[in-house]
Amino acid sequence: MQSSNTSSNPLVLSILHLSFQQSVKELGLPDFPQETFLKDISAFLRSPHSLFEDTPETKQRVWSAVMRGEVIAVEMKDNLAFVFYVRGFDRRRCIDIRLVFEAQTWRIDTVVSTYTQRLRHIRWFQRSAIGAMVLVAGFLGYILHGSQPAVSPGATNSYASVQGSKPARQSMKTSEQSSTSGTKAQRETDSQAVTSAVTTSKNAVSKPRVEKLTFHLTEGMPLDKLSQFLKAHHLIQSVVSFDMLMHSTKADRDVKPGVYQFTTNMTQQQLIRTLKQGPSKSTP
Repeated sequence: MQSSNTSSNPLVLSILHLSFQQSVKELGLPDFPQETFLKDISAFLRSPHSLFEDTPETKQRVWSAVMRGEVIAVEMKDNLAFVFYVRGFDRRRCIDIRLVFEAQTWRIDTVVSTYTQRLRHIRWFQRSAIGAMVLVAGFLGYILHGSQPAVSPGATNSYASVQGSKPARQSMKTSEQSSTSGTKAQRETDSQAVTSAVTTSKNAVSKPRVEKLTFHLTEGMPLDKLSQFLKAHHLIQSVVSFDMLMHSTKADRDVKPGVYQFTTNMTQQQLIRTLKQGPSKSTP
């Protein structure tokens, strides 16, 4: 596999994490022709591993997703060609695509991967889940504690004074202690119930789902793009560490171009084993 050359041009670096459409304008490049994009994308959408259908409506939505998608990497070649790595989202479906501008012409180089974004990783869902748990905890706390009347010590003493008997005072004091102990125990029970309800809700939200991921490794693609893909899906913690692991296990020598299948619960050892076994479908 060829090594990756990352451009240090300040102008190129300044467009990272911008939308693809805005990045093209910042570099002064011509727009990617929509007609060319819709024509070229069909071959990739017809792939058996694609999550997108090859229909006019879907192609239009993919076009919009890529144009407003985030530029996650840019390479500038010696022949002044630009290579854009763009990540676009259509609802929960994600597409990682590589676009090339060379000799004043745009083309789709490859669709690196398509996958479904985990619901618990979507920012609005995380905020909504946390807000819902806070509201549930507050509502239960109000119902369990807010409606209980407070007993005034003055009222108890006044009652004992009116009765005018020492046994009555002792009886009242005993009754008050018993009531206080019962209320305290009830509050502890209620508090445990609220904590249990919040914990159950949190576990229900954060329980991981096992999902399938597909990565298309093309001929000549830098191997660290695979590591970046695995890190983006939280299968590894460090691109550099995983690259070193592949080198130490000699997996980097065994990797062949093709389509690789992963699951979101894989360990690093399982990832290395999958890479050594080869692609599930070879690139023609």
